[in-house]
Amino acid sequence: MEAKKRGWNGRVFLAESRPRNEGAILAGALAKAGLPVTLSVDTLIPELIERSKAVFLGADAVTPSYFVNKIGSRIAVEFADRLGKPVYVAGDRGKLISNKDYEFVPDSNPSLEIVRLQDKRLRVENRYFEKIIPSGRFNYICGSRLYKPAEIKNILKRKI
Repeated sequence: MEAKKRGWNGRVFLAESRPRNEGAILAGALAKAGLPVTLSVDTLIPELIERSKAVFLGADAVTPSYFVNKIGSRIAVEFADRLGKPVYVAGDRGKLISNKDYEFVPDSNPSLEIVRLQDKRLRVENRYFEKIIPSGRFNYICGSRLYKPAEIKNILKRKI
């Protein structure tokens, strides 16, 4: 919305973000606010990036060496890096945390969200979050500033 206020008139490409559909919810809100939006299934993330000029992600946690976000974010970062497209991860200062205070542990969620069949030979992995190591043309957006990954450590030192 801020980009639109500043005169940007592009199209927003969003993945649905299963299983809770946060992307679909955001797509509806942006379209209702007057932005042109294309919504796709999560597996089309690489194609959406090909059609985009930059990738914007949120973050559930940001450390000096990695960030944590929804599954699919790593694919987006790696694909954008291959194509030389910039990646921006947005989050407020509350998402910044030191490696000493936080270590990512993969989550596990109900298998019934994926498949109803229950069989002891069937193992279902249903994770919502993943750890992503920044690469390529990568920046964090915090407030109104852009930061390189290496600057996060300095921000955490100043954080009160």
